[in-house]
Amino acid sequence: MGQEQQGGAPPAGGGAPQAQGGQSVNVIELADAYSRKIANMPPEESGPVLQQMKMQMPELHDLVQQKLSVQKALSQKPLPEQKPPRRANAVI
Repeated sequence: MGQEQQGGAPPAGGGAPQAQGGQSVNVIELADAYSRKIANMPPEESGPVLQQMKMQMPELHDLVQQKLSVQKALSQKPLPEQKPPRRANAVI
């Protein structure tokens, strides 16, 4: 019976997670990549992906959610600046 890590804890050695080949993974870049990919998915596909991520990698899920909310805020167009309609016959 081997011990399993729970709760998304970092490896026993501490530090950044390691990719294959012993290279460090930049979590911010990973969250950026996931958020871009999820932003391009339809809602019926992105929902289950985010749920699974929340269960398996809660910290990464939180970062991705932050990135998605920033992307959404930046993609919103400001309201057009329109002057109110003028009356044809102004009453004074």
